[in-house]
Amino acid sequence: MFGKKTFRNWFRKLIKKSIKIIATLEELLLNNPIKIIVDHVEIINPGTTLSLLARKFNLPFVNMPQVLIGDRSLIPTRATYYFVWGKLYKEWLIKRGIHPSRIKETGNINFEYQKNNQTMSKQRVCQLMRIPSNHLIITYTTQPFSKSVNQQITNWFTRAVHSSLPLTIVIRPHPYDKLDYSRLFQGKPNIVVAPKTLKLYDLLYNSDIVATISSNTGIEGALLGKALFILQPKIPYHYEHHNNNFNAHLANAKAGPAIYNQRQLASYLSKVIASPTYRDVLRRQSQRFITQTLNPTSTPSVHIRQLMTILVRKR
Repeated sequence: MFGKKTFRNWFRKLIKKSIKIIATLEELLLNNPIKIIVDHVEIINPGTTLSLLARKFNLPFVNMPQVLIGDRSLIPTRATYYFVWGKLYKEWLIKRGIHPSRIKETGNINFEYQKNNQTMSKQRVCQLMRIPSNHLIITYTTQPFSKSVNQQITNWFTRAVHSSLPLTIVIRPHPYDKLDYSRLFQGKPNIVVAPKTLKLYDLLYNSDIVATISSNTGIEGALLGKALFILQPKIPYHYEHHNNNFNAHLANAKAGPAIYNQRQLASYLSKVIASPTYRDVLRRQSQRFITQTLNPTSTPSVHIRQLMTILVRKR
């Protein structure tokens, strides 16, 4: 592979780009009174370069993840400190050799700000998508998996959801998911695709259940007090989207019932329709998960500011 012309051409282009990135960021650090560097991930630029430059100039580099990450997004890591969401993240880092003194449980600042981002009432959401007022709303947020994976979930919903059921499945496509869900669900009045103009949090706030494989929306739904369905289709290996057990995190953490096929999906749909008590059980399950995932004792923006102030004063 390394001897191929296509690789050499790619590598030359990458070297030029890397030189520009390194020179630009190094000039930024030399010409400005920067005392601390913070980034949410080290696997891509500018985080990759900044973490190395932080070592060169003896500056603290803080890894502060805003989305769920796996080993591929962390290793190698050169961070001085880690501002993590809560207990589960801390334990995960400790298992990977990070000393506890370098890990601070701060919560997630993005969730803090987004949580208040509701502007639309449930009545308006239902009108927008022609959802009957007596229906349960189950929102499924897709992810940029291969077509075969997303097609599996599509088939589950198509077979499990009948027009007589008092519920509506709302499909919220990921921006990088190019599957045409409107065409796939033609003739299925209980399954609708969310319009692009509908904000994510307007939809989450007004959903009864949030369904996902491993998206951040599972955590965001739990933060809003929603029950969760954790869908677990068969996912082939993919270097970016499926390289370890990352996509089983929500299932392993028992954020909600893990669903592995259409039959199980149909069974859980029947349960949540028939029993408000069971819906409460699922909501309590999601709340147990969220207390382990996010630090419940602090306001992230306040806590992060305090920690950064301490680091800056040490310089």
